[in-house]
Amino acid sequence: MFKEEKTNNTFKGTNIPITVAKYNTIRMIIFLMVFGGMVLGDSGNSITKNIIILGLIYLITAPKKEVLGKKTPFGLLVDFLGREYKAKKDMEIYRAITQLKNLAIAQREKPIGADFLLEQLGKFTVVTKPIFTQTISLWRLGKEEEACNYFAEESGTKLGKEFSNIISKLDNINPAELVEQLELYQNHVKEERTTKKLKRQETISNVIFLPIVATAFVIMLNFVAIVVWMDSINSIINL
Repeated sequence: MFKEEKTNNTFKGTNIPITVAKYNTIRMIIFLMVFGGMVLGDSGNSITKNIIILGLIYLITAPKKEVLGKKTPFGLLVDFLGREYKAKKDMEIYRAITQLKNLAIAQREKPIGADFLLEQLGKFTVVTKPIFTQTISLWRLGKEEEACNYFAEESGTKLGKEFSNIISKLDNINPAELVEQLELYQNHVKEERTTKKLKRQETISNVIFLPIVATAFVIMLNFVAIVVWMDSINSIINL
């Protein structure tokens, strides 16, 4: 049961509406179509080579994230899609924070209900719209805590969790205080983004610099080898 649930969650968090069963069905159909085309269109040694290549591709595209503790190409792709999806959600949530601040500024002297604010924020979303919609539904049923927990869990990001904490305070804080807190939070997010950007640039620089260092090291080894070889030749000649 656990294994089945784990398998069904393979594409969860990638925003791809497909199950592993459907993925395997599509994969098998494509494989059979390509295989049939090879059999009908090729002959001789080339068909054997193509079938081997096709078989390797079929194995590589198997819906397994890890084999012997190592990430598979399929697993790397799913992880990449998951990171991209989270980045899109974070982008919308950050925009929601900005819009929330603007709404709070416009209503400084007049408290606004959390459900109204969430409804307004949800109008400007695409990727996170289902999350906002369900959060609003739970909130209007009087399940505020459950709504906040749902938002944090479904967003699946640090920013989403922190925004859910902001949501939980909307009915208990006046607009002026909310604006101050949101401005502080925006500055914190900007600082984190700047730090991540600098780390990313440092990593890219290291990746670019590494081949240069490796090349220089090889040249030095080659030079040392030549010097040693020349010394050996001179020693033989002197004998």
